[in-house]
Amino acid sequence: MRIRKDTCQQILSAYSSVPPEQGGILGMKNGVICEYIHDYSGLETNRAVYVPNIAFLNECIAKWADEGVEFCGMVHSHPSEQKELSSGDYEYIEKIYQLNPQLGISFFPLIVGVHEMIVYCANMAGGQIVIRKDIAEIVV
Repeated sequence: MRIRKDTCQQILSAYSSVPPEQGGILGMKNGVICEYIHDYSGLETNRAVYVPNIAFLNECIAKWADEGVEFCGMVHSHPSEQKELSSGDYEYIEKIYQLNPQLGISFFPLIVGVHEMIVYCANMAGGQIVIRKDIAEIVV
């Protein structure tokens, strides 16, 4: 995952003072993640799960499209002891690909603790969704 330094800092600072299970979307231009929108309006539930505000995020994605920015994934936070994607996270990624079969490689970083980012990427290969760990390459 190639990401601009300022965008990475924006993401990490968005999670420095909020409880786990917050999230947002990533936007890419020319192969580099350059946009992040935090979903402050994410729905709250009585479960420890991030529920995206789909209407709000789809509006943001449409605006990005007008600016030549592609949706390329979602970020969300977990409690510091949960450093892996949950089964619900895997299911959500699969739904994203079912609804957007043209989607290429996309990224699903987890923010754990205060400043730890664990990057996962997903793509279609042989008709299957493949999800694996990745690294963040910081670009100036």
